[in-house]
Amino acid sequence: MIQKRKQDSLYKRDNYFNKIFLVLGVLIIVSSCSTHKDKLINRGYHNTTTVYNVLYNGNVSLEKAEEIIVDNFEDDFRTILPVSPFEVGMKAMRAKSHLENADEKAAKAIQKHSMNIGGSEKNKYMDASYLLLGKARYYQSKFLPALEAFNYIKLNFRGGEAYYESLLWSAKTQIELGNFALAVSEIEDMLDNQNMPKEFKPELYAHYSDALLQQKKYPGSIKQMKMAVELEKDVRVKTRYAYILGQIYRLDGRKSQSTDAFEDVIEFGSPYKYVLHAKLDKAENFDIDQNDLKLYVEALEDMLDEKKNQNDLEKIYYQIGSIYFKDQYYEEAEENLKKSIAEAKGKKYEKGVAFEQLGNVYFDQAKYKYAASYYDSTLAVMSKSYINYKDVSRKRKQLNNVIKFITIAEENDSILKLSAMSDQERIDFFENHIVWLKEEEARKIAEAEEAAKLALENASSTTSSYSGGSRSSFYMYNPVTLEYGKSEFNKRWGDRPLQDQWRILSKPVNTLVSKIEGEEGEQETDEEIPVEEGEEKEFVNPLYTVEYYTKQIPTSQDTLDVMKADRDFAYYALGLIYNEQFGKYELSATTLETLLGYKPDKDLKLPVYYYLYKNYHRLGYVNKEKEYKDIILNSYPDSRYAEMILNPNEVNTESEKERVDLLYEDVLKNLDKRDFRAVIVSSDELISNFPANELIPKVELIKAVAIGKLGKSREFEEALEYVMYNFPNDEVSERAKKYLGELNKENKYQFDLGKKDSPRIVILADKEVDFSELENSIAKIVWQKRLKTERSNFSYEKDVFVIYNFQSWEVAEDFKREFLPNSLINSKLSTKNIKAFIISKYNFNILQRKKNEDVYFKSIENK
Repeated sequence: MIQKRKQDSLYKRDNYFNKIFLVLGVLIIVSSCSTHKDKLINRGYHNTTTVYNVLYNGNVSLEKAEEIIVDNFEDDFRTILPVSPFEVGMKAMRAKSHLENADEKAAKAIQKHSMNIGGSEKNKYMDASYLLLGKARYYQSKFLPALEAFNYIKLNFRGGEAYYESLLWSAKTQIELGNFALAVSEIEDMLDNQNMPKEFKPELYAHYSDALLQQKKYPGSIKQMKMAVELEKDVRVKTRYAYILGQIYRLDGRKSQSTDAFEDVIEFGSPYKYVLHAKLDKAENFDIDQNDLKLYVEALEDMLDEKKNQNDLEKIYYQIGSIYFKDQYYEEAEENLKKSIAEAKGKKYEKGVAFEQLGNVYFDQAKYKYAASYYDSTLAVMSKSYINYKDVSRKRKQLNNVIKFITIAEENDSILKLSAMSDQERIDFFENHIVWLKEEEARKIAEAEEAAKLALENASSTTSSYSGGSRSSFYMYNPVTLEYGKSEFNKRWGDRPLQDQWRILSKPVNTLVSKIEGEEGEQETDEEIPVEEGEEKEFVNPLYTVEYYTKQIPTSQDTLDVMKADRDFAYYALGLIYNEQFGKYELSATTLETLLGYKPDKDLKLPVYYYLYKNYHRLGYVNKEKEYKDIILNSYPDSRYAEMILNPNEVNTESEKERVDLLYEDVLKNLDKRDFRAVIVSSDELISNFPANELIPKVELIKAVAIGKLGKSREFEEALEYVMYNFPNDEVSERAKKYLGELNKENKYQFDLGKKDSPRIVILADKEVDFSELENSIAKIVWQKRLKTERSNFSYEKDVFVIYNFQSWEVAEDFKREFLPNSLINSKLSTKNIKAFIISKYNFNILQRKKNEDVYFKSIENK
């Protein structure tokens, strides 16, 4: 019993001490969880929990996200490659869950384990937590929140490893935000910092280059990327930087240095995708004056046989074709570009650029119908985001008139020549034509028959899986044998419509010329020839009869005169287009000389002489230039063409095209600055000096828009109607028509003082008033409150300064009262004729269109 009582006593005592130890342990743990006590146990707990739990898991998630982003990244070698092969924003959605987890873990580490005591952070892993937070946000395109995280590290954790890395990431974020100058400033400070870890420097130089590139400062960008290539140790990254360097060199017009950079990429050798495109881009830099075409072509042809290039054959063929094109080997260029198209198959972009280049090949040879066809194919394949889409579309539209006039010239010329022949000459001509037609038809039938026989032989060896027969041997199942049957039918019966009484012979459609309006005795009527029962009359194809052609040749002199006038004008129009739009001076001269041989109307002769003079002047044919100059000055001394020769419309020896380009650039610059008065002045200068230039329709539309901005609705309407009716075949006509429709709708709108949407503060003043001093005085508060300002012309006599982006009407009123009182406005503007008021966006749009500010102010007074 005594022993038992001792044991019970010992048990109670041990149990008592266990409880005490348990309570003490709990108290110690609870005490260590506090983030407000700067004790060893507290720091140890939060440091350990941060680094081995929350931060570890967050970094694992970030690494997985980066791996997914890199693996799914596809370089677009059509553009300058980004410095880092990482996707951000929507393209990073595949890694969304990992990025969100990294973001969450970083935020948790900061919220639960930060030990900011007395303004000093005691958790030594908190800088790494903020770095993780910033990176996760960066990849999610949350650039401003990411920047806040990096800035926090820069302010509170100077000197650590995370501090220097945050500087790099801060600069990267500034680039993504478009703050290129600020990024450059930050990177320059980093590079000047002696303590900056060396391993960060190659990437710093690369991003430095990127920031300068975005500002189009190519020489500086090249200099920094060269440093990045030199310092980078990782061969994969080094190769990427070298490739980007080659791209920037080419962008700066330094093809020789670009080629050297691409050769460095080829020498580095890895990854191969850079090597492949470096070889292609090196070929892109081919210069006919400096490089050996044969060596370049042979190098590319060797690539065709390499197994690793089999998925990129279309790119290689494209470059071979492009090199041949540069050196004007047109036949070889066509051959290789067509191979590129064939190899591209489902690759729309590669097929599209090959279509475009093939169009250029035909365009260069003045084969404009073929060129138009391939430009059509380019526009059908490529999206509107394609960098050359607008250029191809513009060139294709230019060809519309060329093709129209070529067709008129060729057809009318042929008919006029035939009409001028004797009867026997016409018979001989068409008999030869019929012989050629029959030979061509025989060749096609022979090819169809041979193909049909081969198809039948193949079909007979194929056994159907049902009915024990050969399904593919059935006549109607095989398109080749079907074509053979059609050819046999056509040999006997000709091309018959699918209808009842098909054996009744109908007069075939006129295929020589279209029906000539007004031609007497040439109306086409169907002629039915019955066939007696039991008799099969052998069909004679009318295309094989001389009569079929000769009876279509017009005989009326009035008709022939009209055709001659149309033919002559078509040649004249082609001569001008070749000269002014395409710069094909030799072709223009040949076309106009041909026209002179047709003895055109006297009204056409003088401008033809002048354009021949211009062509030969540009070509440097001194004798021919003098010939036509003398004709104009001696036979037409008082004409404006003589005046243009004696006082050439050129400034400082600039060519006409250069002058037009400069004036058009002025028009666009003034439009961009919203200086609509200057737009009208520069437009008028271009229109008056170069009335026949291809840009005139666009300039007239821009001028109409400027008139709409300054004048009243009726003035805008008249300007738009002028564009619509004077350029009916140009795209500007449709746009003017659209603007007119919108204007008619807008004219029905009236002021509604109850509308207070998107309020803006408007200051109206006399024209050409300087708003700069006023704008500068409120610039800081405008920036702080995230407002926007705009200056522009309001009317012919007034300018306007607008402040907008207010959250509500009340906020606009408060701003006007506190920061923009009338006293400030009057003191900053050098005019007394000022009106400052708050207006809704709806009412301001009406005010801008109708220019009826008096009506608006009166409405306010009467309210």
